[in-house]
Amino acid sequence: MRSLWKTALALGGLALATFGAAGCNSYKYFDIHVRFDGATYDVVSADRVHTVAITVSGADSSSFGLPDGRCPNRKPASDLLDCGVFEFSSFAESGNLVFTARAFEGTNQTDACKSGDGSVTVPVSAETTIMRDLNIAKTGPGCLGQ
Repeated sequence: MRSLWKTALALGGLALATFGAAGCNSYKYFDIHVRFDGATYDVVSADRVHTVAITVSGADSSSFGLPDGRCPNRKPASDLLDCGVFEFSSFAESGNLVFTARAFEGTNQTDACKSGDGSVTVPVSAETTIMRDLNIAKTGPGCLGQ
Protein backbone atom coordinates (compact mmCIF):
# COMPACT_ATOMS: atom_id res chain seq x y z
CA MET A 1 0.00 0.00 0.00
CA ARG A 2 2.86 2.34 0.85
CA SER A 3 4.52 1.88 -2.56
CA LEU A 4 1.15 2.53 -4.23
CA TRP A 5 0.98 5.94 -2.49
CA LYS A 6 4.56 6.74 -3.53
CA THR A 7 3.75 5.85 -7.12
CA ALA A 8 0.56 7.96 -7.05
CA LEU A 9 2.43 10.93 -5.57
CA ALA A 10 5.21 10.60 -8.13
CA LEU A 11 2.72 10.45 -11.02
CA GLY A 12 0.77 13.39 -9.60
CA GLY A 13 3.96 15.43 -9.34
CA LEU A 14 4.93 14.53 -12.89
CA ALA A 15 1.49 15.52 -14.20
CA LEU A 16 1.63 18.82 -12.33
CA ALA A 17 5.09 19.58 -13.70
CA THR A 18 4.01 18.68 -17.24
CA PHE A 19 0.79 20.71 -17.24
CA GLY A 20 2.34 23.57 -15.31
CA ALA A 21 5.16 23.90 -17.84
CA ALA A 22 2.71 23.93 -20.75
CA GLY A 23 1.59 27.44 -19.85
CA CYS A 24 5.12 28.86 -19.61
CA ASN A 25 6.29 31.29 -22.26
CA SER A 26 9.58 30.80 -24.00
CA TYR A 27 11.75 33.39 -25.65
CA LYS A 28 11.94 33.88 -29.38
CA TYR A 29 15.12 35.45 -30.70
CA PHE A 30 15.10 37.81 -33.67
CA ASP A 31 18.52 38.30 -35.28
CA ILE A 32 18.27 41.41 -37.44
CA HIS A 33 21.11 42.19 -39.87
CA VAL A 34 21.26 45.96 -40.50
CA ARG A 35 22.89 47.47 -43.60
CA PHE A 36 22.89 50.81 -45.34
CA ASP A 37 21.46 50.36 -48.83
CA GLY A 38 24.43 50.62 -51.19
CA ALA A 39 22.17 51.92 -53.98
CA THR A 40 21.27 55.05 -51.98
CA TYR A 41 24.13 55.43 -49.46
CA ASP A 42 27.81 55.70 -50.26
CA VAL A 43 30.60 55.59 -47.68
CA VAL A 44 30.68 59.39 -47.40
CA SER A 45 26.95 59.74 -46.64
CA ALA A 46 26.96 56.71 -44.32
CA ASP A 47 29.96 58.12 -42.44
CA ARG A 48 27.89 61.24 -41.61
CA VAL A 49 25.40 59.12 -39.64
CA HIS A 50 25.82 59.54 -35.91
CA THR A 51 22.90 57.53 -34.52
CA VAL A 52 20.72 54.67 -35.72
CA ALA A 53 17.52 54.36 -33.67
CA ILE A 54 15.57 51.09 -33.69
CA THR A 55 11.84 50.89 -32.92
CA VAL A 56 10.00 47.59 -32.48
CA SER A 57 6.22 47.51 -32.84
CA GLY A 58 3.45 44.98 -33.36
CA ALA A 59 3.33 41.87 -31.16
CA ASP A 60 5.94 43.46 -28.84
CA SER A 61 7.37 46.95 -28.48
CA SER A 62 10.68 48.55 -27.64
CA SER A 63 13.05 51.29 -28.75
CA PHE A 64 16.82 51.55 -28.51
CA GLY A 65 19.84 52.87 -30.34
CA LEU A 66 22.55 50.78 -31.92
CA PRO A 67 25.89 51.23 -30.12
CA ASP A 68 28.19 54.06 -31.24
CA GLY A 69 30.73 52.96 -33.81
CA ARG A 70 28.65 49.99 -34.86
CA CYS A 71 26.27 51.61 -37.34
CA PRO A 72 27.91 52.76 -39.48
CA ASN A 73 30.60 50.20 -38.81
CA ARG A 74 33.70 52.22 -37.91
CA LYS A 75 35.94 49.28 -37.03
CA PRO A 76 39.24 49.29 -38.94
CA ALA A 77 39.21 47.40 -42.26
CA SER A 78 35.45 46.77 -42.13
CA ASP A 79 32.55 47.57 -44.43
CA LEU A 80 31.19 50.95 -43.31
CA LEU A 81 27.76 50.10 -44.77
CA ASP A 82 27.40 46.81 -42.85
CA CYS A 83 26.20 47.42 -39.29
CA GLY A 84 26.12 43.75 -38.36
CA VAL A 85 23.43 41.87 -36.43
CA PHE A 86 21.54 42.83 -33.32
CA GLU A 87 19.40 40.36 -31.37
CA PHE A 88 15.97 41.15 -29.97
CA SER A 89 14.23 38.66 -27.67
CA SER A 90 10.50 38.47 -27.06
CA PHE A 91 7.82 36.29 -25.47
CA ALA A 92 5.52 37.00 -28.45
CA GLU A 93 3.87 33.80 -29.68
CA SER A 94 1.94 35.10 -32.69
CA GLY A 95 1.47 38.12 -34.90
CA ASN A 96 4.22 40.23 -36.46
CA LEU A 97 7.12 42.27 -35.18
CA VAL A 98 8.00 45.37 -37.19
CA PHE A 99 11.62 46.53 -36.84
CA THR A 100 12.17 50.11 -38.01
CA ALA A 101 15.59 51.76 -38.26
CA ARG A 102 16.07 55.53 -38.58
CA ALA A 103 19.49 57.02 -39.36
CA PHE A 104 20.33 60.48 -38.00
CA GLU A 105 23.24 62.79 -38.75
CA GLY A 106 24.58 64.75 -35.80
CA THR A 107 23.27 64.15 -32.30
CA ASN A 108 19.73 65.46 -32.91
CA GLN A 109 17.12 62.82 -33.55
CA THR A 110 14.86 65.17 -35.48
CA ASP A 111 13.26 64.90 -38.92
CA ALA A 112 15.63 67.62 -40.16
CA CYS A 113 18.63 65.42 -39.26
CA LYS A 114 17.17 62.11 -40.46
CA SER A 115 19.00 60.88 -43.55
CA GLY A 116 17.45 57.45 -43.98
CA ASP A 117 15.15 54.75 -42.73
CA GLY A 118 14.03 51.21 -43.35
CA SER A 119 11.86 48.53 -41.85
CA VAL A 120 11.21 44.83 -41.97
CA THR A 121 8.10 42.94 -40.84
CA VAL A 122 8.86 39.58 -39.26
CA PRO A 123 6.08 37.03 -38.65
CA VAL A 124 6.40 35.32 -35.28
CA SER A 125 6.71 31.59 -35.95
CA ALA A 126 7.46 28.39 -34.09
CA GLU A 127 11.18 28.88 -34.73
CA THR A 128 13.26 29.84 -31.69
CA THR A 129 15.64 32.05 -33.71
CA ILE A 130 14.38 34.06 -36.67
CA MET A 131 16.84 35.91 -38.93
CA ARG A 132 16.00 38.81 -41.25
CA ASP A 133 17.71 41.68 -43.08
CA LEU A 134 16.87 45.34 -42.52
CA ASN A 135 18.16 47.80 -45.12
CA ILE A 136 18.35 51.53 -44.43
CA ALA A 137 17.66 53.56 -47.58
CA LYS A 138 18.72 57.20 -47.87
CA THR A 139 15.58 59.36 -47.76
CA GLY A 140 16.99 62.86 -47.30
CA PRO A 141 20.11 65.00 -47.03
CA GLY A 142 20.23 64.98 -43.20
CA CYS A 143 21.39 68.06 -41.34
CA LEU A 144 25.13 67.69 -42.14
CA GLY A 145 24.77 66.97 -45.85
CA GLN A 146 22.83 70.10 -46.84
